[in-house]
Parts: sequence; C-alpha cells; structure tokens
Amino acid sequence: MASSSSTYSSCCWGSSSSSSSCCWGPYFEPRLFPDTLCVLDAEPTHPSRQIVDAALKGDIVEMKKLVKRRKREGKSVAVVEELKDPQKRRSLGIGALHVAAYAGEKEMCKHLIKKVQLDVNAAAEHGLSPLIFAIYGQGRKNVVNLLLDRGADPNIATEEGFTVLHVLATKQDPFETAVLLLSRKTNVDSMSTEGTPLHFAAQCGNVGMMEALLKYNADPNKLVQGSYAPLTLALFASSLKCVELLIQAGADVNTGRPVTPLIIAARAGLADCINCLLKAGADPNYPDEIGRMPVEIAAIHGWKECVEILLPVTSRVATFADWTTDGIMQHVKSGSSEGHLHKSENPASEAFQVEGDAAFQREDYVQASTLYTKIWVLYIETVLLPTFGSQFLYFELFVHAMETGHKHSNLYAKRCLCWLQMGDKDKALDDANTCKNLGLYVSIRCHEQGTALLPTVDYGQACGALISSLKP
Repeated sequence: MASSSSTYSSCCWGSSSSSSSCCWGPYFEPRLFPDTLCVLDAEPTHPSRQIVDAALKGDIVEMKKLVKRRKREGKSVAVVEELKDPQKRRSLGIGALHVAAYAGEKEMCKHLIKKVQLDVNAAAEHGLSPLIFAIYGQGRKNVVNLLLDRGADPNIATEEGFTVLHVLATKQDPFETAVLLLSRKTNVDSMSTEGTPLHFAAQCGNVGMMEALLKYNADPNKLVQGSYAPLTLALFASSLKCVELLIQAGADVNTGRPVTPLIIAARAGLADCINCLLKAGADPNYPDEIGRMPVEIAAIHGWKECVEILLPVTSRVATFADWTTDGIMQHVKSGSSEGHLHKSENPASEAFQVEGDAAFQREDYVQASTLYTKIWVLYIETVLLPTFGSQFLYFELFVHAMETGHKHSNLYAKRCLCWLQMGDKDKALDDANTCKNLGLYVSIRCHEQGTALLPTVDYGQACGALISSLKP
C-alpha cells in the first residue's frame, strides 16, 4: 500500500497482468505477486488521509470522530475511495479495516469489526481482504488470529482462483502464518488457473512453504493445465530440495509424459536432480515430444555430466554408432555442424507440418496439436540452440523464432483451433494470446475456421475475438 509520496509494502494480486502472468512449459516464468497493494491518492490534508492515518496509528478516539463525520456525509470508513490501484485508475473498495489489519493494530480491528460493524471479508473476491492486508503487514499473527475468529474466510478466491495460501506460497513466511491458516482448516489444495499453493511454492523453490503444505497433506500429484505437476515446476525452478521433498511425499517421477521430469532435468543440466529422480524410479527411456531420450537431450545441450549419469541406464538408441559418452556428444555435435540443422527447414519439420495439417483435416485434433508442437521444439533445438548457444533461455529463443518471421509462425493459431475443438479453453486462450501479443500473421483460413467454431463452444467468443483481431 502506498501514499502519493511513500510506499507501504504489501501485495496486489486481484487481477492479472502481462508482467505477473505465469508462462508454463519450456517458456516457464514463475508468477510473482507484486509488493504494492494500493496507493493513497490524496493530499496530506484530505479527509481520507485522516482515516488512513488513524487506522495506521490505532487511534480509536480519532476514528470515532471520523466515523461520525462520514455518517453525516452519507459515507462510511468501510471504503476510502482514494485508496486506489497502483496506477491510480480505480478505487478498490477497501477502507479503514484493511489499513488497520495491515498496520497490525489489533484493538483498532476489534473496534471496527464490533462497534462499526465493518465486513471482515470486504473485497476478498478481488484478492484484497483485510486478511491479506494482515498477512503482508506488521504483527500479522495476532491480527490474522483475530480476523479468523471474527469470521474471515481464507478460502475465498479471486476470479483466477487465488487464495491467501497461493500468495503466501510465493513469499517467505517467518511468522508461520501459513501453518496458522492451515491449522484453521484452510483448503491446502485450492486450485487456481495456475495450480495449487504447492505448485506456487514449487515454482518459486520455496522450501519452507513446501514443507508446511506437505505437512498438511497437500497433494504432490495435482495437475494444472492437464500436465504440470508440482515436481515439474520444482525442476523449472532448479530446486533440488523441493524435488526431494515432493518425491518423499509420493510425487510421480514419471509424470507429464512426454515431457517427463527427466526430460526437463536433462534440458537444464540438473545432474543432482537427475540422480535423485533415477534413484526414485524415473524411467530414462521415455522419449520427449519428438522421440529423443533424456540422454540425447542432455548431449544436445552440452551437459556431459548428465550424459554420463543417464547413459548406463538408457537402452541403446540405434541411430548412435558409438554408444559412449564421447560418442553421443560427438554424434549430436557433428549432426549440428553438417549444415542442414542450421537451415530454417528440415525434412522432419516439413513432415510434421504435412502430417499435422492432415490430422486437422480428418479431425484428429490431439495428433494435430502434438505435431504442431513438435515443429516448434524441433526448430528451436536444431536451429536456434546451435546458433545462439544454451546460455539463452528457452523463452528467449522462442520469442526470437516468432519475431524473425519463421514460416511456421501461424502454428500457434492452428494449434489454438485444435484446443478449441478439444474443449481446452485455457490452452486455446494461451495460444491466441501468444499470437496477438507478438502480432503474428494468421491466415484467412485460420480466421474463418476460428469464427466458425464460435457457436459450437460456450467459451469460444474470447478466443474468436483474439483470432479475429489478427485477421489480415
């Protein structure tokens, strides 16, 4: 929370933005909830400033006067219109109780709830309840206890499904507020558009929060968006400790096929995680989206130590003449230096394109979406990685591929149509947004097909609008 001239540290998380959205898979970036809750858009002499100051200081005598004054004006201290979002665009529906909870002023909170009869769950559906203010304020535990005793509901979720536990899962929690909430029967597996609190703790490598959540029986195998388990996200975060905790809690070490935990660890060169996964029973012979084993992926990315670990437990691949560490490393190196891998096209890519379009025509949308995905993976790993090197993030290579006008740039639009036909609105919107945000060309055929799909699905309008906006 902030005034026009100073900042009060807290958290704003009621609505999504491009800077805080979560990007899954090879393009993963962890969601981070910003630290600024709101701003007080008022001069020091403004009446609203007096309400905020009284709440911050716990001045009950002054607050009583302000309550009477507001009543005469036909207003309430429940909402201070000048408390706005960080861009100062709109009032947030928050007021004196939120500020007092943030300040850790327990007696003021009691007074406002009992005497003034303010709603203890005000603005909770927007992610801005007094409870979240207390959690990110001062003296949080006493006030959190008070609010819970007075009926604060920690399970009220925002439109995106985020609860206070999702936010806490991304933060350090020295006051053990999460344990307090969990002991008061907060839903440990509350599912949002981006997963449960355990997913959030995993993607941030937050060991302390993960321990607390698992202690209260958080499910280590819950999937979000169909294929992402907490173990997957712990690997994206390169957190060996989180990987170990999840395995101890019963996480499936072969989850997410074809992008298994071993595939992810091999791509990232996480030797310790590979050892941990293998010890827990991970299968090194599950191939990725385009048929490559983890050992081959490790070699492509130049992770020799990972190749040495995976080689003895991997069944021999017939295309490798020399099935040794050096032989595998040399094989992938010579393959990328022959020239054809540096061209914008190669036979496999062309075949996937033809097969994908054919699958779409015969309405096999699962196969079509899989093939369209393979084209991008193949292009990035056989053209861009050898060119730019593994020091670049997968996301950076993906954006480069899209922005340089690769001929398959409309694959995301095609795959969006596949998701629509398959009834997966989240993935359809993700692909449609990717196209729109990067300003990609979409063929008239894709536009027409997207428009035709609108009557067939109740959520199609949103995707259709995005596709329509791309019509040439």
